[in-house]
Amino acid sequence: MVETKLSTGSEETLIAVLVHFRNFYMDKSEFQFVKVAKEILDQSNLVHYHDLTSRFLSGWSKFLDPNYKSFGGMAIRANKGALSIKMNLDIWMNEGYLHADQYKPGSQKGLDAIKGKPVLEQLSRFGLVDTVQRLCLHIIAFNKQVVEEILAEYV
Repeated sequence: MVETKLSTGSEETLIAVLVHFRNFYMDKSEFQFVKVAKEILDQSNLVHYHDLTSRFLSGWSKFLDPNYKSFGGMAIRANKGALSIKMNLDIWMNEGYLHADQYKPGSQKGLDAIKGKPVLEQLSRFGLVDTVQRLCLHIIAFNKQVVEEILAEYV
């Protein structure tokens, strides 16, 4: 058997990334990606950034579509249904890392359904890391191509 668990250092790094990433992901954050993009789209003086902003927002929405259940072309099944990328991200962020008190061992739901199967857990964890990396790259590209340009123009 090949051991694929993340090392302690990698776990600490992942937690640190998730703590900062959640500012762009959580609905309550003023820096949430969707809120920032929509704010730009609502500004008539930023009309020449609307097309690019719309494309970034569309990419974000498609990637986090609750019906999108492909991890690199592979569906991950847990509790009779395929796990969406968004659901996997939410489960790990909430029950696995940022709000571990929400984890309910023995429930056969959420993270418990994933952790009960070692191969599923590793694939799901890999999916988490892949998703966060992709979304972070999306945020960085948006910042570089839209936000920094707006700031350079108006500040």
